Formats: sequence, structure tokens, C-alpha cells
Amino acid sequence: MIKRKGIFRKTFIFTSLIITLVVVICFAFLYSFLPDYYYYSKKTNLKKNAELFVQQLTNIETVDASIDLISEFSSKNNSEVMSFDTQNHFLPELSSPFISFNRTGNLAIKIQSKDSELPEAVIIKKSDFVYNNANGMEANIENGNMKQTGVEADIIISKSIDNSFVSHLMIISTLQPIDEAKSIIISLMPVLLTIGVLIALIAAYFYAKQLTKPIITISEATEKMQKMIPGALSNIHSKDELGILSENLDSMYRSLCVTIENLQLEMAYANKLEQSKTSFMRAASHELKTPIAALNGIIEGMIDHVGIYKDKEKYLEESKKLIDRLSALVNEILNAAAIENPQLTYVYEPVEIATILDEALAYYQLFVEEKELDVIVEKFDFVYHTDEKMFLNIISNIFSNAVKYTEKGGEIYISLKSNEDITVLSIENKCDHIPEDQLERLFEPFYTMDDSRDKSKSGTGLGLYIVKRSLEDLQIKYKIENTYLGFKFSLFLT
Repeated sequence: MIKRKGIFRKTFIFTSLIITLVVVICFAFLYSFLPDYYYYSKKTNLKKNAELFVQQLTNIETVDASIDLISEFSSKNNSEVMSFDTQNHFLPELSSPFISFNRTGNLAIKIQSKDSELPEAVIIKKSDFVYNNANGMEANIENGNMKQTGVEADIIISKSIDNSFVSHLMIISTLQPIDEAKSIIISLMPVLLTIGVLIALIAAYFYAKQLTKPIITISEATEKMQKMIPGALSNIHSKDELGILSENLDSMYRSLCVTIENLQLEMAYANKLEQSKTSFMRAASHELKTPIAALNGIIEGMIDHVGIYKDKEKYLEESKKLIDRLSALVNEILNAAAIENPQLTYVYEPVEIATILDEALAYYQLFVEEKELDVIVEKFDFVYHTDEKMFLNIISNIFSNAVKYTEKGGEIYISLKSNEDITVLSIENKCDHIPEDQLERLFEPFYTMDDSRDKSKSGTGLGLYIVKRSLEDLQIKYKIENTYLGFKFSLFLT
């Protein structure tokens, strides 16, 4: 037994772990590589903008225009610009304000111009050089560290300017406090991870539910199919592989149900046929036993010259009648047995119903005249596709019963009525009504309405049994009923 929702639980847990792991990796990647990427991006953009800035500054002819350009560049790039003349003197009027403090609160670099006491700060990183100003102040920079102050620099770019105002300049840029950003990321990490995990759980739940729903449906359907529950279909109509699997599984189950149903019908038919054969043989044995016993008694009486059996001439004639009766009974049994033969084949061909009726009437014409019967046949022209020999036997048996049980001087009506869907061939004769509870028994082998069981009057009782089996083999529906006139046998020819 498959555990219900097991695949949903596994998919949910696995998906949640995957999404959570991706969130954690993203945060770790952000924490680890953000400073380096920020530095690289800042330095690249600053170099690019510095090249353009130097080109523009070289072509400027006035001091005011230079000041405006330097101020604009410093503001846009978050950088400080230090200008120097040809004597390497610092030019504060052509430099941007650049006082800044390091993260510990100490002043980074103090440079004093020759004309003012204004303290200036230069922040430099990842560059080794010695800077000398006009006052003789010296700052040694090695690997981004200033030995005099212990302050780490960020980015410095030195450019030569060929104009009348500035000989060369230094562009100094500070980075955002990345360490503080790292600290903020770490402090927010629990909250962000919690939110990320919640989102991962919600997303994983809906994803797992959507993914496993058709699988669970198919699983439940297969459990019902295993128990052969009718209508146990998954009914998944998606266009993916699960939809195709569901359609194939449902189609296979339908085919299996049809096959099983056909097998059950065949088994029921085989059982019914076997029971019919058993009943038939039992009835045939009984029917044969009676005349054989009578014949045996007569012959023994004649041999022993007992009583009335001394008149051999009389009882030889009775014996002949019994033998003829046995012969007729054996022929009927053989005909009935032939109907039961599963290898019996039929030749279907167009058959004129009027011609079949004429042949049957001609065969029993002497019996009709003997009983002075009035046979009324409607004129019709109808062709039916069936086995001619078998259909003739059916009509002959039905007409034979009609002749046999119609009162002397009575009527027999043969009619054919057609509509759009079906044609009904009816043979109706004038006779006493048959009890309703005995109508269906007429098709039982060796059953007769004569309580005396005198076969010389009622026949063998196999005629209608043969008719029924023949109609079933030809797949012709039939109906028997009492009518105002007497009894009617109808065939439905579709």
C-alpha cells in the first residue's frame, strides 16, 4: 500500500531545502564579494570619468570655468580633486573641499598650503609613492597605508594637465563604509533568512502540491483499478507526460474492463450452454427411455406369449409405431445437437421472405387440407439478409406448431409490417390461450402443453427449443403472446 501524501511530503521538504540553500548562498555571496566588486566598479568608473574630465579641463581657458568643472566632477563622482602648479604647489582655489576622517575618527592627511592654514585631507589606497608639497611636508604611502598616520587610503589617480592654470592634479575617491554595510547585512541576516525561509516554505508547498497532485490522483486510481472498482479513472487531461500516462492508463483500464466483461459474458454463456446441454441430455434420456421400455415390454410379452401379447400381428404394428416414434425423436435430438455445435457456420445472403413462406406452406399443405384450415397470407415483397436454410427451418417449425394446435376449420394469419427501423413477421393461429406462466416454458426441451405427454398428439417438444436456439444464433429477436384470436409468434427483422 502506497502511503498517501508521502511523495508530497518528500517533495515539499526537498524543495524547501533547495530554496533555503539558494537564499543562504546568495547572502553569503553578497557578503563575501560585495566589497571587492564595489571597489572594482568604483575604480573602473572613476578612471573612465577622470580621462574625460582631464580632456575637458585641458581645453578650458578661464579659472572660473575650471572651478565649475572641478566642482561638478567632484560632486558627481564623490571624489576630491587636488590641483598643483608647475612648481608642485598646491592650488586650493582650484581644488575641491576634501576634508575627511577615517573610520576611527582620526584625520587622514593634513596638507597645509603656503597661503592658508586650511587643513586638507587626502585618502589614498593601493598605491606606493612619496608626496612632497610646497612646504616640504612629506607623506610616505606604501601598499595603501600612510606610515605617519596609519590611515588606509582608497583610490588615487594622478593626471598631468597642460594648461595655464594647473600643471597636474590628483583625484582622490573614498569608498562607502563597506565594513559597516557588512555589519548591517550580518545584523539583518536572521530577519532576512526568516523571511526567505517562510517564502521558501510557501513556494515549496504550492509547488509540491501542484507537482504531486496528478501523481497522487493516478496512485489512488490505480489502487481502485487493482480492486476492479467500476469507473476507477484518473481523468488527468494535461498535455505533459503525466497527462499522457493518465490517458494511457485510463485507456488500458477501459480495455481491461471490456475484456473482463466479455470474458464474464462468455463464461456465463458457456455455463448456460453447459447447463442447457446437461438438461437436454437428461430430458433426452428420459424421453428415449419411455418408448424403449414400452417397446422392450411388448417384445418380451410376445416372446413369452403372455396374455394380450399373444396377438403378435397387433403388437408388431404397435412396435413399428414405437420405432417410428423413436426414429423421429432421435432425428429431433440430432437436429437440436447440431444447433448446439459451436463450429456451425451460417451463410448470410439476401432471402425473399415470400419464397420462404411459400416453401413452408407447400410442405404442410396436406395437413392444412386435412384439418380444413384457412391460411391467410398478406402479399408483401421483403428481402432479408440471413441464412436461408436455417431461416426456412425456423418458419417451418413455427408454422408446424400453428397447424398442429389450430382447431379444425380454424384460421392462421401470416402478416408482415414494416416501419423505418424494423420489420415484424407474425404468424397467428386460432387456439386456446396458453397460461402466462407457461409461455416461456414452451422453449424448454421436451416440454409440451399436453399433460398426458402423448407425443403422438403434442410432438417431441423440441421444435420450439430448436427455433429459439436458431433465432439466438441468427441474432433475431422474437416474441410470443396470447391474442384475441389465440396465439401469435412474432419475429423482429432488423
